[in-house]
Amino acid sequence: MKNNDSNLSPGRALSLGVSLPLASQEEKKVHMRKPVQLIALFWASLVVAPALAAPINLLGFDDMSCTAWINSKDDVDQRRAYLVWMRGVLTGHNYGQQSQQVSTISSGTIEMFVERYCKLNPKDQFSDAVFRLSDQFSGRNQPIKK
Repeated sequence: MKNNDSNLSPGRALSLGVSLPLASQEEKKVHMRKPVQLIALFWASLVVAPALAAPINLLGFDDMSCTAWINSKDDVDQRRAYLVWMRGVLTGHNYGQQSQQVSTISSGTIEMFVERYCKLNPKDQFSDAVFRLSDQFSGRNQPIKK
């Protein structure tokens, strides 16, 4: 069988005895638009979905700033109240995420973790420190996702 390359030129298909119409340029554009639109919609949903997640309804103290935490260092009763609240948050984490529980942890470890976090992030809330602590001590090492 003789190979006839003269039938092959840019824009022409190899003829196998079946005649199929070649799509026009406009049909190709319409055909390609749909997958591109679907891909764009997919990526947009990944960006927008986390922004639409409901914020956590945090039941805590009137002032949960890192400044309040740092200023409580010499107020034993206030510091103890904060630590009890933090242990409650970690217990709540364990209840809600039973497959990724925070291991047994001392109040001293919690206090040191929050102290370090608040020194590095003085404009944050100390609740953020507790959430990062739960991320680290649960073995997850990433924020909780809904």
